[in-house]
Amino acid sequence: MTAAKQFEDRCCLKAYLSRYFRAKEKQTLLQKRLRRLQTELPSAEIQNRIQQQANLERACMLEIMDVLDLLPPESMERTILELRHLDCKSWKEIHRSVYLTRSPCFIYYNKGLDKLLAMPEVRKKLKL
Repeated sequence: MTAAKQFEDRCCLKAYLSRYFRAKEKQTLLQKRLRRLQTELPSAEIQNRIQQQANLERACMLEIMDVLDLLPPESMERTILELRHLDCKSWKEIHRSVYLTRSPCFIYYNKGLDKLLAMPEVRKKLKL
């Protein structure tokens, strides 16, 4: 695999994993919207529609968790990927959490991405 192809595949996987953060934010927004609408316009139809949207976001979150579950549970790669994509931590917070400097964190992060990209089921999800 060329360096350019590896970079492109990593970017694709990062974008895929970043969907978790967007889904989490959307879930929060939908919950707030539902609470507000329940007081303003109590309607089962509105509640059902918002619940359907929330279920789609939840499914997206579970799908991303399933991908990260493919890495060994106690691996540093998985820990860093989970901190970044599930816990939505900044790199500074990740460094502090795992007691590593910036460079080793990025090395583990990229190794984790590469391990996931080596799995056929992940490549299929990404349509690579």
